[in-house]
Amino acid sequence: MNKLTRAALQFRMMEELADGDSYVHHLTPLAKLLTTLFFVVTVISFDLYDISGLWQFAVYPLFFMIIGDIPAGVLGAVLAIALPLTLFTGLSNIFFNQHIWLQLGPLPITYGMLSGLALVLKCVLTVSAVTVLMATTKLADLCNTLRFLHVPNVFTFQLLMCFRYIRVLLEEAEQMSAAYRLRNPLGRGIQLRYFGEILGQLLLRSYARAGRIYTAMQCRGFQGAGHMDHIVLLDWRSLIYLAAVGAGICLGRFFNAALLIEKLLNQ
Repeated sequence: MNKLTRAALQFRMMEELADGDSYVHHLTPLAKLLTTLFFVVTVISFDLYDISGLWQFAVYPLFFMIIGDIPAGVLGAVLAIALPLTLFTGLSNIFFNQHIWLQLGPLPITYGMLSGLALVLKCVLTVSAVTVLMATTKLADLCNTLRFLHVPNVFTFQLLMCFRYIRVLLEEAEQMSAAYRLRNPLGRGIQLRYFGEILGQLLLRSYARAGRIYTAMQCRGFQGAGHMDHIVLLDWRSLIYLAAVGAGICLGRFFNAALLIEKLLNQ
């Protein structure tokens, strides 16, 4: 299985996970969207060197993964895309900020190490929160919620169309890759001299496929904006969830559980 096939399967898996029947799936999209935004803003607001306060926020994505039955491989695949740039930035902090924070025998712990680790933790937590949101919420319901919140229709419709039809682009690219492998079975990959031709063919095939999709949408009465279904913004279950999670995030921001446990153990 090549990378294009795996990417298409991951998109399909995200759509299948969003159709689940767990407690978190039945929460309204608005409640999950608000808690995710609050979670991301709270995690980002931590100090550059505060590591101990970030660990406790891993409870939020773990709660979604356990209750929503989300495989760890789905989260790992998304983090594999998001982490490399963050790791590079974190490593650069180690070289540029070498002031010693703590000396553990012959090993110095610098402020650059702390800031780099904190940056990686923030990336893992925020990406995990957004991933579990997408894995437990149908994108159509999420876009409808954004439109009820008066987000411009152009933005929400483009988001819906890009997520819905990016798999079509991946399927076209996978077909072209399979055709190349059949004509060159001994090659390890697509040779560099053929990349321009293949990308041009992919652009033409995608443009033709998009034209057929748009024609089909016009035949069904499409007039430039998606249909907005009636959705429930908040119900009693979502209100309880919103209040409990919001209170938990506030407690995690102002009270460091690791330091509190350390003080209790030292007494």
